[in-house]
Amino acid sequence: MGKLGNPPGLEPGERWFESSLSDYLNFIKGISNNMSKYRYRIIYMETIMEMRTCKYCSEDHPLETYDVAVRKEGKILYRRWRCTKCQTASKRARKHKLREWFDELKKTFECKSCGEDKFYMLDLHHRDPKEKEISLGDAVRRGWSKDRMMKEIKKCDVLCSNHHRELHYENKITG
Repeated sequence: MGKLGNPPGLEPGERWFESSLSDYLNFIKGISNNMSKYRYRIIYMETIMEMRTCKYCSEDHPLETYDVAVRKEGKILYRRWRCTKCQTASKRARKHKLREWFDELKKTFECKSCGEDKFYMLDLHHRDPKEKEISLGDAVRRGWSKDRMMKEIKKCDVLCSNHHRELHYENKITG
């Protein structure tokens, strides 16, 4: 079991815990005094984990919360400078902009069969299923680049949802 002590720099009532993570977690489960589990965890993490300041939110986070950018022979050579929270927010904003761009693009289309022009009613049907790399909705969700999406759009016909379903039903029947 780990040892408890009072190294310099801790406030009265705080304790230092020095041991393996499993011993620490077992210790936390058995706390019987009134000190908070959270405070022990913070002290433990600050003493063991290397911290880094995110360049975007200026908050300190454990190094493990930054994505690995370069790995060689299993060893981490470089980590990004954007914390997971900022990285997630950035990806979400980019995908939101991409969705808006895609919807604006669809507003310029109309159904090849009936002329329907409501963008939310339009589907992009791949002419040759063998050339289909991905559905356009999935491409937006995955954050594909606009150029890559335009290449995929060029392989498609614009149909309203009703005609798109009819086409697939007819293909299913005729084989």
